[in-house]
Formats: sequence, structure tokens, C-alpha cells
Amino acid sequence: MEFLTLIFFFTLGYFGIYRYSFYNTLGIPWYLSYITPSQFITSSLECIISLFMASMICYLIYRLTQLFEKYQEKALRIITALFLIIFALNLFSIYDKSKFLSFLFDNKDFSTLSIFHYVVSIFLIRQLVVDRNKFIKNSSISIEHIKIPENLLTPNHIVEKINNKAKAYSLFTIFLMSFIIIYTPYFLGKKDAYRLLINKESSSNLVKIKLDKDLWYLIEATGDKVLLVKKNKNDKLKNDFKLIEYKEIEKIVAKQKEDSDRVIFDYISENLNR
Repeated sequence: MEFLTLIFFFTLGYFGIYRYSFYNTLGIPWYLSYITPSQFITSSLECIISLFMASMICYLIYRLTQLFEKYQEKALRIITALFLIIFALNLFSIYDKSKFLSFLFDNKDFSTLSIFHYVVSIFLIRQLVVDRNKFIKNSSISIEHIKIPENLLTPNHIVEKINNKAKAYSLFTIFLMSFIIIYTPYFLGKKDAYRLLINKESSSNLVKIKLDKDLWYLIEATGDKVLLVKKNKNDKLKNDFKLIEYKEIEKIVAKQKEDSDRVIFDYISENLNR
């Protein structure tokens, strides 16, 4: 029971970081007060799917490398390096104004960047654990370029020196792993917020509100509340957000881009003819 409680709080904290980063990047950190702990998890479904997919990919890669046991560690290091390169290209595609790499990674319905980020994180954590264990297991000291393994005959001061190095490496490993675990949801939250703002016209449902001539885009629903966004009329670099109840909605239309374009055109034509 205590273990399950620990897992629950860890999961809550993990996705809490993700949601905070997401809403803070959008500029609406106040919206966190409307979300319950269970909604932290349910509203982060894409993040959960990405983590599951990345875990499966890592497991399959690890099983494949076992077929070449002699070169397994080298293969895993090479694969980790390749994933880092792919991740860097993927990250660059977000800020690439020329859209040079967007055709490779820009998927509005499923976040390939999230999966790659998790794959890289899992491989890095695994490599840190493996290297740490090897460091402790193969503890040795170099005397005149000759390595002497630690054993019962090793002098106490040498053993102490080796242990101190092992402890320092362990602390460094724990720190780096903690940083990766905490930074991953924070980074993905920011990335998903940018992706939403950039692609909202083609990836979000259009919403028409009663007694409001403007068209809004649906971000998400929480309880009986709905969070909407639209471009600021006076400043195209800014966005307006609105939190309304379901009963205030007149119509929600499909998120396909061609449907959105048609609805916007019909809506503008309808208002011009009045």
C-alpha cells in the first residue's frame, strides 16, 4: 500500500510539472487552480502514451542488441548517440522558421518529439546506471599506470579513496538522473504549449459562443468548464483566453483544417451579409 501511495504521488508530481510548464508557457498559470489531482493525470494522456511508446521502443532495441552480445554495449552507445542527434534535429524543427525539417517531424496529432525525448532519457538513465555499477564493481587505483583491482589485500587508505570516488560518482549519477526525470516533463510541457499555439487553427476544434461574434479554439475541458483561446485582435503575437461553462457554447466544429477553413469562411460570409 505504501509503495502504491508513493507511485501515486510521484506520478502526480511528474504530471504536475508537465501541466505547470504547459499552462505557464501559455501564460495562464492560474488555470492550475481549476484542475483536480486526478485531472492532472487524465489531461496528460498524450504524455503517458509517449512514455509507454518510448519504453517499448527501448525494450525492443535492447532485445535486438542482445543478439550481438559481444558488441552489445558499443551498439547501445551508438544507438544512444544516434537518438541524441535525431532529438537535436527534432528540437531544431520546432524553432526552424524556414520549416526545413518540419516535414520530417511536424505531426499535429501525435508528438514524435515526446517519444524521442523519452527514448533518449531512458537510454541516458540506463547508461548512467550501467556505468555507475561498472565503476563500483571494477573499482581500481592506478599506480605507475598499472591498475590494481580492489581486494582484501588492498590497503585501507586505498579502499577508502576508491569508496569516496564511488560515492561521488553515485551522487553525480543520482543528480543527473533526477535532473533528466524532472526536466523531461517541464520541457515537454513547454513544447506542447508552443505546438498548440502554432497549430491551433488546424489541430483544435472551433467553438462558437452564444452572444459572441468571435471564433474561439478549444484547448481542453475541465469539469463543467471549457478553456478557449484566440488571437488577440490588436496584437497578433498575443493570445486571448477565456474560461466558460458548457451552456455558453453554441457550436463546436471538427478540427480538420479543411473543415475549419470552410466554417470560418461561412461564418465571415454570414456576418458580412447581415
